[in-house]
Amino acid sequence: MHLVCTKENLLKGFQTVNKAVGTKSLLPIINNVLFDCTEEGKLKLSATDLEMGVETYVACEVLSSGKITIPARALNDIISKLPNSDVDLQVNDSLTETTLKCSKSKFNIKSLVSDDFPQLPQVSEENCLFINSSILANSIKKTLFAASNDTTKSVLNGVRFLFSSGNVEMAATNGYRLAVSKNHIESDNDQGFSVIVPSKAMNELLRLLSSCKEDTTVVVSYLLNQLVFKIDEKIMSTRLVEGQYPDYNRIIPTNLDKDVIINKDEFLAAVDRVSAISSIDKVSTVKLELTSGQIVLSSSTPELGQSTESVDVDYQGDSLEINFNARFFLEALKNFESEKVKLSLAGSLNPGIVKSLDDENYFCMIMPIRS
Repeated sequence: MHLVCTKENLLKGFQTVNKAVGTKSLLPIINNVLFDCTEEGKLKLSATDLEMGVETYVACEVLSSGKITIPARALNDIISKLPNSDVDLQVNDSLTETTLKCSKSKFNIKSLVSDDFPQLPQVSEENCLFINSSILANSIKKTLFAASNDTTKSVLNGVRFLFSSGNVEMAATNGYRLAVSKNHIESDNDQGFSVIVPSKAMNELLRLLSSCKEDTTVVVSYLLNQLVFKIDEKIMSTRLVEGQYPDYNRIIPTNLDKDVIINKDEFLAAVDRVSAISSIDKVSTVKLELTSGQIVLSSSTPELGQSTESVDVDYQGDSLEINFNARFFLEALKNFESEKVKLSLAGSLNPGIVKSLDDENYFCMIMPIRS
Protein backbone atom coordinates (compact mmCIF):
# COMPACT_ATOMS: atom_id res chain seq x y z
CA MET A 1 0.00 0.00 0.00
CA HIS A 2 1.31 3.42 -0.95
CA LEU A 3 -0.61 6.72 -0.81
CA VAL A 4 -0.13 10.46 -0.62
CA CYS A 5 -2.58 12.88 1.00
CA THR A 6 -2.57 16.24 2.71
CA LYS A 7 -1.88 16.43 6.43
CA GLU A 8 -5.21 18.26 6.86
CA ASN A 9 -7.24 15.48 5.22
CA LEU A 10 -5.42 12.71 7.08
CA LEU A 11 -5.78 14.44 10.45
CA LYS A 12 -9.47 15.15 9.89
CA GLY A 13 -10.12 11.53 8.92
CA PHE A 14 -8.10 10.13 11.81
CA GLN A 15 -9.87 12.35 14.34
CA THR A 16 -13.21 11.11 13.01
CA VAL A 17 -12.47 7.47 13.86
CA ASN A 18 -10.09 7.89 16.80
CA LYS A 19 -12.76 7.86 19.54
CA ALA A 20 -13.82 4.34 18.48
CA VAL A 21 -10.36 2.83 18.94
CA GLY A 22 -10.09 0.21 21.68
CA THR A 23 -7.89 1.27 24.59
CA LYS A 24 -8.02 -1.70 26.97
CA SER A 25 -8.47 -4.58 24.56
CA LEU A 26 -6.46 -7.78 24.89
CA LEU A 27 -6.49 -7.94 21.08
CA PRO A 28 -3.63 -5.74 19.80
CA ILE A 29 -5.33 -5.13 16.46
CA ILE A 30 -8.26 -3.40 18.19
CA ASN A 31 -5.82 -0.71 19.32
CA ASN A 32 -5.05 0.01 15.66
CA VAL A 33 -6.74 1.96 12.86
CA LEU A 34 -7.38 0.14 9.60
CA PHE A 35 -6.04 1.86 6.47
CA ASP A 36 -7.79 0.51 3.37
CA CYS A 37 -6.71 1.75 -0.06
CA THR A 38 -8.76 -0.59 -2.24
CA GLU A 39 -10.92 2.15 -3.77
CA GLU A 40 -9.41 4.40 -6.40
CA GLY A 41 -8.61 7.86 -5.07
CA LYS A 42 -9.88 7.13 -1.55
CA LEU A 43 -8.49 5.95 1.74
CA LYS A 44 -10.97 4.32 4.11
CA LEU A 45 -10.13 4.59 7.79
CA SER A 46 -11.85 2.27 10.28
CA ALA A 47 -11.67 1.81 14.05
CA THR A 48 -13.60 -0.25 16.59
CA ASP A 49 -13.55 -1.26 20.24
CA LEU A 50 -15.89 -4.20 19.44
CA GLU A 51 -18.83 -2.25 20.93
CA MET A 52 -18.76 0.70 18.57
CA GLY A 53 -17.20 1.21 15.16
CA VAL A 54 -16.58 4.26 12.97
CA GLU A 55 -15.32 4.52 9.42
CA THR A 56 -14.75 7.42 7.07
CA TYR A 57 -13.15 8.22 3.73
CA VAL A 58 -10.18 10.48 3.04
CA ALA A 59 -9.36 11.95 -0.37
CA CYS A 60 -5.85 10.94 -1.44
CA GLU A 61 -3.66 9.80 -4.31
CA VAL A 62 -3.46 6.01 -4.27
CA LEU A 63 -0.14 4.89 -5.75
CA SER A 64 -0.71 1.23 -4.88
CA SER A 65 -3.69 -0.43 -3.19
CA GLY A 66 -3.62 -2.49 -0.02
CA LYS A 67 -4.61 -2.70 3.64
CA ILE A 68 -2.72 -2.30 6.91
CA THR A 69 -3.46 -1.49 10.55
CA ILE A 70 -1.39 1.09 12.42
CA PRO A 71 -1.34 1.78 16.20
CA ALA A 72 -3.74 4.65 16.88
CA ARG A 73 -1.85 6.05 19.85
CA ALA A 74 1.31 6.59 17.82
CA LEU A 75 -0.60 8.06 14.90
CA ASN A 76 -2.47 10.52 17.10
CA ASP A 77 0.75 12.04 18.39
CA ILE A 78 2.52 11.97 15.04
CA ILE A 79 -0.11 13.34 12.66
CA SER A 80 -1.11 16.25 14.91
CA LYS A 81 2.51 17.43 15.06
CA LEU A 82 3.31 17.15 11.35
CA PRO A 83 3.92 20.30 9.31
CA ASN A 84 1.19 21.39 6.88
CA SER A 85 2.45 19.43 3.91
CA ASP A 86 1.69 16.28 1.94
CA VAL A 87 1.98 13.00 3.83
CA ASP A 88 3.48 9.94 2.14
CA LEU A 89 2.48 6.56 3.61
CA GLN A 90 4.07 3.35 2.34
CA VAL A 91 3.90 -0.18 3.75
CA ASN A 92 6.86 -2.55 3.36
CA ASP A 93 6.53 -5.83 1.46
CA SER A 94 6.31 -7.94 4.62
CA LEU A 95 3.42 -5.78 5.96
CA THR A 96 5.19 -5.27 9.28
CA GLU A 97 6.09 -1.59 9.05
CA THR A 98 4.62 1.59 7.63
CA THR A 99 6.87 4.47 6.64
CA LEU A 100 5.37 7.94 7.06
CA LYS A 101 7.13 10.89 5.43
CA CYS A 102 6.14 14.54 5.65
CA SER A 103 8.46 17.36 4.62
CA LYS A 104 11.74 16.57 6.40
CA SER A 105 10.16 14.17 8.93
CA LYS A 106 10.22 10.39 8.63
CA PHE A 107 8.66 7.74 10.90
CA ASN A 108 8.90 3.96 10.68
CA ILE A 109 5.84 2.61 12.52
CA LYS A 110 5.33 -1.04 13.48
CA SER A 111 2.13 -2.31 11.84
CA LEU A 112 -0.13 -5.36 11.78
CA VAL A 113 -1.76 -7.11 8.82
CA SER A 114 -5.47 -6.42 8.47
CA ASP A 115 -6.68 -10.05 8.28
CA ASP A 116 -7.91 -10.13 11.90
CA PHE A 117 -9.45 -6.67 11.93
CA PRO A 118 -13.23 -7.01 12.58
CA GLN A 119 -15.54 -6.31 9.64
CA LEU A 120 -17.81 -3.44 10.56
CA PRO A 121 -21.55 -3.63 9.77
CA GLN A 122 -22.84 -1.54 6.89
CA VAL A 123 -26.17 0.15 6.22
CA SER A 124 -28.71 -2.31 4.86
CA GLU A 125 -30.54 -1.25 1.71
CA GLU A 126 -33.78 -2.62 3.16
CA ASN A 127 -35.83 -1.21 6.04
CA CYS A 128 -33.88 2.04 6.29
CA LEU A 129 -34.97 5.08 8.23
CA PHE A 130 -34.13 8.64 7.23
CA ILE A 131 -33.82 11.48 9.72
CA ASN A 132 -32.64 15.05 9.44
CA SER A 133 -29.22 15.50 11.08
CA SER A 134 -30.28 18.65 12.95
CA ILE A 135 -33.37 16.95 14.35
CA LEU A 136 -31.37 13.89 15.38
CA ALA A 137 -28.63 15.95 17.07
CA ASN A 138 -31.19 18.11 18.86
CA SER A 139 -33.09 15.07 20.13
CA ILE A 140 -29.89 13.44 21.43
CA LYS A 141 -28.89 16.62 23.29
CA LYS A 142 -32.35 16.89 24.84
CA THR A 143 -32.47 13.31 26.14
CA LEU A 144 -28.96 11.93 26.68
CA PHE A 145 -28.30 14.08 29.77
CA ALA A 146 -31.05 12.19 31.66
CA ALA A 147 -29.51 8.73 31.16
CA SER A 148 -28.03 6.89 34.14
CA ASN A 149 -24.30 6.66 34.86
CA ASP A 150 -24.84 3.75 37.23
CA THR A 151 -23.25 0.73 35.52
CA THR A 152 -25.37 -1.66 37.60
CA LYS A 153 -28.44 -0.39 35.72
CA SER A 154 -27.30 -1.28 32.22
CA VAL A 155 -30.68 -0.74 30.49
CA LEU A 156 -30.67 2.86 31.75
CA ASN A 157 -27.12 3.54 30.47
CA GLY A 158 -28.32 4.78 27.12
CA VAL A 159 -31.09 6.31 25.05
CA ARG A 160 -34.14 4.32 24.06
CA PHE A 161 -35.12 4.69 20.38
CA LEU A 162 -38.65 3.76 19.35
CA PHE A 163 -39.24 3.82 15.59
CA SER A 164 -42.82 3.28 14.42
CA SER A 165 -45.16 4.51 11.67
CA GLY A 166 -42.92 7.32 10.49
CA ASN A 167 -42.16 8.58 13.99
CA VAL A 168 -39.16 8.35 16.29
CA GLU A 169 -39.37 8.68 20.04
CA MET A 170 -36.18 9.05 22.06
CA ALA A 171 -36.15 8.76 25.83
CA ALA A 172 -33.62 8.57 28.65
CA THR A 173 -34.01 8.16 32.40
CA ASN A 174 -31.96 7.37 35.48
CA GLY A 175 -35.00 6.51 37.57
CA TYR A 176 -35.24 10.00 39.09
CA ARG A 177 -35.76 12.05 35.94
CA LEU A 178 -37.00 11.43 32.42
CA ALA A 179 -36.55 13.25 29.09
CA VAL A 180 -38.66 12.37 26.04
CA SER A 181 -38.42 13.78 22.51
CA LYS A 182 -40.71 12.88 19.58
CA ASN A 183 -40.25 13.64 15.87
CA HIS A 184 -41.66 12.63 12.49
CA ILE A 185 -39.27 10.90 10.05
CA GLU A 186 -39.19 9.18 6.68
CA SER A 187 -39.17 5.40 6.93
CA ASP A 188 -39.02 2.33 4.71
CA ASN A 189 -39.66 0.16 7.75
CA ASP A 190 -43.36 -0.55 8.28
CA GLN A 191 -42.88 -2.76 11.35
CA GLY A 192 -40.81 -0.43 13.51
CA PHE A 193 -38.51 -1.41 16.35
CA SER A 194 -37.39 -0.41 19.83
CA VAL A 195 -33.70 -0.42 20.85
CA ILE A 196 -31.43 0.98 23.58
CA VAL A 197 -28.32 2.76 22.29
CA PRO A 198 -25.40 3.10 24.78
CA SER A 199 -24.59 6.58 26.05
CA LYS A 200 -21.01 6.35 24.75
CA ALA A 201 -22.28 5.70 21.22
CA MET A 202 -24.75 8.59 21.53
CA ASN A 203 -21.97 10.96 22.50
CA GLU A 204 -19.90 9.80 19.54
CA LEU A 205 -22.85 10.14 17.16
CA LEU A 206 -23.42 13.67 18.45
CA ARG A 207 -19.78 14.49 17.74
CA LEU A 208 -20.03 13.16 14.18
CA LEU A 209 -23.26 15.09 13.59
CA SER A 210 -21.61 18.32 14.74
CA SER A 211 -19.17 18.18 11.82
CA CYS A 212 -21.69 17.48 9.03
CA LYS A 213 -23.56 20.05 6.97
CA GLU A 214 -26.80 21.35 8.37
CA ASP A 215 -29.90 19.37 7.38
CA THR A 216 -27.93 16.37 6.12
CA THR A 217 -30.04 13.23 5.79
CA VAL A 218 -28.89 10.50 8.18
CA VAL A 219 -29.64 6.90 7.16
CA VAL A 220 -30.39 4.55 10.07
CA SER A 221 -30.33 0.77 9.70
CA TYR A 222 -31.24 -1.88 12.31
CA LEU A 223 -29.23 -5.10 12.06
CA LEU A 224 -30.01 -7.67 14.77
CA ASN A 225 -28.08 -6.38 17.82
CA GLN A 226 -26.55 -3.41 15.97
CA LEU A 227 -27.71 0.01 14.90
CA VAL A 228 -25.88 1.67 12.00
CA PHE A 229 -25.88 5.39 11.17
CA LYS A 230 -24.65 6.74 7.81
CA ILE A 231 -23.77 10.43 7.72
CA ASP A 232 -22.44 11.46 4.32
CA GLU A 233 -19.29 9.31 3.97
CA LYS A 234 -19.10 8.46 7.66
CA ILE A 235 -20.60 5.28 9.10
CA MET A 236 -21.00 4.61 12.80
CA SER A 237 -22.20 1.29 14.16
CA THR A 238 -22.94 0.34 17.73
CA ARG A 239 -23.93 -2.72 19.69
CA LEU A 240 -27.22 -2.28 21.51
CA VAL A 241 -27.89 -2.57 25.21
CA GLU A 242 -29.66 -5.83 25.98
CA GLY A 243 -32.71 -5.88 28.23
CA GLN A 244 -36.20 -4.44 28.53
CA TYR A 245 -36.45 -0.67 28.87
CA PRO A 246 -38.89 0.39 31.61
CA ASP A 247 -42.38 1.44 30.48
CA TYR A 248 -41.99 5.09 31.43
CA ASN A 249 -45.44 5.98 30.06
CA ARG A 250 -46.96 4.27 33.10
CA ILE A 251 -45.34 6.74 35.51
CA ILE A 252 -46.02 9.96 33.58
CA PRO A 253 -48.76 11.66 35.64
CA THR A 254 -51.92 12.89 33.98
CA ASN A 255 -53.43 14.65 37.02
CA LEU A 256 -51.08 17.62 37.29
CA ASP A 257 -53.48 20.46 38.10
CA LYS A 258 -51.06 23.30 38.83
CA ASP A 259 -49.58 24.89 35.69
CA VAL A 260 -46.94 27.52 36.36
CA ILE A 261 -45.62 29.70 33.52
CA ILE A 262 -42.05 30.81 34.21
CA ASN A 263 -39.38 32.81 32.43
CA LYS A 264 -36.82 30.10 31.71
CA ASP A 265 -33.61 32.13 31.92
CA GLU A 266 -34.69 34.03 35.02
CA PHE A 267 -35.78 30.88 36.83
CA LEU A 268 -32.68 28.93 35.76
CA ALA A 269 -30.39 31.66 37.10
CA ALA A 270 -32.33 31.81 40.39
CA VAL A 271 -32.10 28.04 40.93
CA ASP A 272 -28.38 28.18 40.15
CA ARG A 273 -27.78 30.99 42.67
CA VAL A 274 -29.90 29.56 45.47
CA SER A 275 -28.43 26.05 45.17
CA ALA A 276 -24.85 27.36 45.34
CA ILE A 277 -24.95 27.25 49.13
CA SER A 278 -25.68 23.52 49.14
CA SER A 279 -23.32 22.63 46.30
CA ILE A 280 -20.98 20.88 48.74
CA ASP A 281 -23.69 18.31 49.46
CA LYS A 282 -23.84 15.08 47.47
CA VAL A 283 -27.33 16.11 46.34
CA SER A 284 -28.07 19.83 46.26
CA THR A 285 -31.76 20.26 47.10
CA VAL A 286 -33.85 23.29 46.22
CA LYS A 287 -37.27 23.89 47.78
CA LEU A 288 -40.02 25.53 45.72
CA GLU A 289 -42.75 27.35 47.69
CA LEU A 290 -45.48 28.11 45.19
CA THR A 291 -48.12 30.76 45.83
CA SER A 292 -50.22 32.93 43.52
CA GLY A 293 -47.88 35.03 41.37
CA GLN A 294 -44.54 33.80 42.71
CA ILE A 295 -42.23 30.97 43.67
CA VAL A 296 -39.86 31.32 46.61
CA LEU A 297 -36.73 29.22 46.13
CA SER A 298 -34.64 28.15 49.09
CA SER A 299 -31.76 25.87 49.91
CA SER A 300 -29.74 25.14 53.03
CA THR A 301 -26.90 23.12 54.48
CA PRO A 302 -25.87 22.79 58.15
CA GLU A 303 -22.26 23.70 57.38
CA LEU A 304 -22.87 26.94 55.46
CA GLY A 305 -26.38 28.25 56.12
CA GLN A 306 -29.32 28.97 53.85
CA SER A 307 -30.39 31.01 50.83
CA THR A 308 -33.69 32.27 49.44
CA GLU A 309 -34.87 34.09 46.33
CA SER A 310 -38.32 34.88 44.97
CA VAL A 311 -39.27 34.71 41.30
CA ASP A 312 -42.42 36.16 39.75
CA VAL A 313 -44.47 33.60 37.83
CA ASP A 314 -47.78 33.35 36.04
CA TYR A 315 -49.86 31.23 38.42
CA GLN A 316 -53.16 31.53 40.27
CA GLY A 317 -54.11 28.68 42.54
CA ASP A 318 -53.44 26.77 45.72
CA SER A 319 -50.06 26.98 47.44
CA LEU A 320 -47.59 24.09 47.33
CA GLU A 321 -44.18 23.20 48.73
CA ILE A 322 -41.99 20.71 46.85
CA ASN A 323 -38.28 19.77 46.85
CA PHE A 324 -36.21 18.92 43.77
CA ASN A 325 -32.63 17.95 42.97
CA ALA A 326 -31.20 21.32 41.87
CA ARG A 327 -28.86 19.82 39.26
CA PHE A 328 -31.66 17.83 37.66
CA PHE A 329 -33.77 20.98 37.46
CA LEU A 330 -30.95 23.05 35.95
CA GLU A 331 -30.05 20.44 33.33
CA ALA A 332 -33.70 20.11 32.31
CA LEU A 333 -34.22 23.87 31.91
CA LYS A 334 -31.07 24.25 29.80
CA ASN A 335 -32.59 22.05 27.10
CA PHE A 336 -35.47 24.41 26.35
CA GLU A 337 -34.99 27.11 23.75
CA SER A 338 -38.20 29.05 24.34
CA GLU A 339 -38.32 32.17 26.50
CA LYS A 340 -41.02 30.74 28.73
CA VAL A 341 -41.76 27.19 29.89
CA LYS A 342 -44.60 25.52 31.74
CA LEU A 343 -43.96 23.70 35.02
CA SER A 344 -46.82 21.33 35.85
CA LEU A 345 -47.23 20.12 39.44
CA ALA A 346 -49.77 18.35 41.63
CA GLY A 347 -48.53 17.58 45.15
CA SER A 348 -45.30 17.50 47.15
CA LEU A 349 -44.85 13.78 46.37
CA ASN A 350 -45.79 13.98 42.68
CA PRO A 351 -43.23 14.50 39.89
CA GLY A 352 -43.00 17.81 38.08
CA ILE A 353 -43.08 18.13 34.30
CA VAL A 354 -41.40 20.91 32.33
CA LYS A 355 -42.64 21.67 28.80
CA SER A 356 -42.28 24.39 26.23
CA LEU A 357 -45.40 26.46 25.64
CA ASP A 358 -45.26 25.84 21.88
CA ASP A 359 -43.85 22.30 21.60
CA GLU A 360 -45.74 19.32 22.97
CA ASN A 361 -43.22 16.86 21.52
CA TYR A 362 -40.59 17.36 24.20
CA PHE A 363 -40.75 17.29 27.99
CA CYS A 364 -38.69 16.59 31.08
CA MET A 365 -40.06 14.94 34.21
CA ILE A 366 -38.30 15.24 37.57
CA MET A 367 -39.10 13.20 40.67
CA PRO A 368 -39.41 15.18 43.94
CA ILE A 369 -37.19 14.70 46.98
CA ARG A 370 -39.01 13.85 50.20
CA SER A 371 -38.43 16.49 52.85
